[in-house]
Amino acid sequence: MKSINSPIRQSTRATKLAQRGFTLIELLVVIAIIGILASMLLPALSRAKQEGKRAVCLSNLKQLSLMWMMYADDNDDRIVNGINSVNAEREKPWVGMARIEQPVERQLELLADGALFPYSQTVDIYRCPVAKPKEMRTYSTVHAMNGVPVFGDKLRLRKVSQIRNPVERIVFIDDYMDNWDASWTINYREPSWWNPLPFRHARGTTLGMADGHATTFKWKDSRSIDFAKQTWAQAESGAKSQPGNPDIHLLTIAAWGELGYEPK
Repeated sequence: MKSINSPIRQSTRATKLAQRGFTLIELLVVIAIIGILASMLLPALSRAKQEGKRAVCLSNLKQLSLMWMMYADDNDDRIVNGINSVNAEREKPWVGMARIEQPVERQLELLADGALFPYSQTVDIYRCPVAKPKEMRTYSTVHAMNGVPVFGDKLRLRKVSQIRNPVERIVFIDDYMDNWDASWTINYREPSWWNPLPFRHARGTTLGMADGHATTFKWKDSRSIDFAKQTWAQAESGAKSQPGNPDIHLLTIAAWGELGYEPK
C-alpha cells in the first residue's frame, strides 16, 4: 500500500491547487479593476464628507439664528449687541472677545461669556467644522444687526420689528476668526468687498438668516471665489473693488437691506 504522502498524490494535489488559484495576469487584472473602482469612489466619498461638514455648518448657523430670535423675544424685541464688546448702549455682547492667538481654553471661556450662550449651553456651535483646529469661533454677525454703524445710524437695526423681509436678511455669516470684532460687513456705498470671506465651502458661503433658517449663498462670479481663496491678510491688504459682481450686490442687500449705489 502506498503512503498518502506519495509523490503521485502530492503532484495531483499541487495540480488541483494550481487549477483553483489565480495566474499572475489574472491577479494584475483584479488589482487594476480595484484601482479603477477606488479612483471612481474616492472623489465621491470626499464630496460626501465635505457635504456632511457643510450640513453641520448650516445646522450651527440655524441654532445661532434661533438663539438670536429667542434673545429678542426675552428682551422686548431688542437685537443683541452684534459686536464682541460692550457697545455705546452698555449692552452685553453676543459673544466674548475670543481671539485666535489666545489659548483654546480661554477662547471657550469668552464664548461662554456671551449674551447668547445661555440659550444653547454649548460652545461647539460657534465654529464651522472646516475651521482651523485653534479657531473656536468662525461665525460673525453683520454690522447692520445692532453692530457698528459703519455707514450711518439709519442702517443699524436695533429691534427685530425693524427688519423688512427677515427671510432675506443676514444675521450670521461663516467668517474668519481674524475678524476681531466678530461682526462682518460689506461695502454699502460701492461694489466692493469690505471684510474678507473664507473659502470653506466651495460652492459659496453659509448664512444664518433673520427668520431663523440657514442657507448656502452660491457664488456666481469667479472673482468672488478668487477673493475667498486668499488668506485674511492677503484679502485685507489687496484690491476689493469688483464692479458688476452680482455676489457683491446680493450680499450687500442681504446685509444692509438695500444698495447705496447704482448697480451696473
